[in-house]
Amino acid sequence: MMTVPLTYDPFSEMPSTEPPPDTDDTVPFPVLQLIQLIVGVVGIFGNLLVCFVFIHRRILRNQTNLLITNQAFVDLVSSILMVLHVITNLSDTVADLLKGVPFFWCYLWRSQLLLFGSFAISTFNLALISLERFTAVIYPVYYARVFKRRGVSYMIVSVWVVAPALQYILAWHSFDIVDGVCFAMESPLSVGILLFFWEYFIPVCVMTLSFVTVLKKFRYLHQATHPLLTLQPVHQRSNGDRTSTSAITISGQPLADQPNYAVSQITAADRSINAPSSNRSGNVRRRNLTKALVIVYVMYIVCWSPNQWAFFQQNLGGYLDFSGYFFQFSYILAICNSCVNPFIYALRHKAYREYVTELIGGVSRNIFNINRGRV
Repeated sequence: MMTVPLTYDPFSEMPSTEPPPDTDDTVPFPVLQLIQLIVGVVGIFGNLLVCFVFIHRRILRNQTNLLITNQAFVDLVSSILMVLHVITNLSDTVADLLKGVPFFWCYLWRSQLLLFGSFAISTFNLALISLERFTAVIYPVYYARVFKRRGVSYMIVSVWVVAPALQYILAWHSFDIVDGVCFAMESPLSVGILLFFWEYFIPVCVMTLSFVTVLKKFRYLHQATHPLLTLQPVHQRSNGDRTSTSAITISGQPLADQPNYAVSQITAADRSINAPSSNRSGNVRRRNLTKALVIVYVMYIVCWSPNQWAFFQQNLGGYLDFSGYFFQFSYILAICNSCVNPFIYALRHKAYREYVTELIGGVSRNIFNINRGRV
């Protein structure tokens, strides 16, 4: 996602031979390593659980959940890579082992191509999920033709190949191997600007347009199936006497003044009420799932925006203190995005929450029975 600074990166060995600056405005290096390690471990267990549930539970096997499973798998890979980076930084033995393969060490590991490439794949997959939800809600007939299981599989493969494209270019132009030694070079600012638009700005625009349109459609459907029917007094004159009766109004207007509107609204509501319970429950599940994915999108914006905009202004010629609290906080916030989604599913995805509860309960009963058998 972000370009790798050539002065100081708190999470990996950087091209500069100078140690991280020791100032009061810098978070201690071991603390940063510990935070990344914790985030990585939480991300591994959380995303592994999501993958297991969505693959193992037959009722959850559909196109949307296939994309969610891919999202969890990408975040799982990111979490594993974060933990491995910490191990590499703390263990000279592991680092020397990787240096034995210069191409891998220089272009894939030290450049952080694998890590930031996985972040890019995660972003593009989330954009694909937003387009899938947009098509399903706005163009259901077209959705049935395009988003078949094989088509979604092809889309996932395309995301894995295309999303990190600029990371390949950045790694190739920013690092070089001379006599078996990896050297870092200044990368053009234009590459950093392109990265901002390719891996952040364009996907965010796609996600925002898609989810906003979907939420507006949900609001329209809710109003169409739940019109505001009220009983209000209407004053009339009969034989010179003023009498008061009651009339049904919709949104404050008499029913008789808007027959077409009223009939269409009541008919829609009647269809919703009389629809089979299985269809209604299915619609509710899909709507709740979409709302959960909207929260995933919002969390992506919260986690990645500070870091991305900071790097964008730096690539435009602005100043960015890589050793300061703001940059370090923005990086920690960004990597937290890899472990936060399982918690959102646990809170907002009813089928996922129920199966996880059932799974934990089964494991607990088995442990209890084993311990009781030993006694």
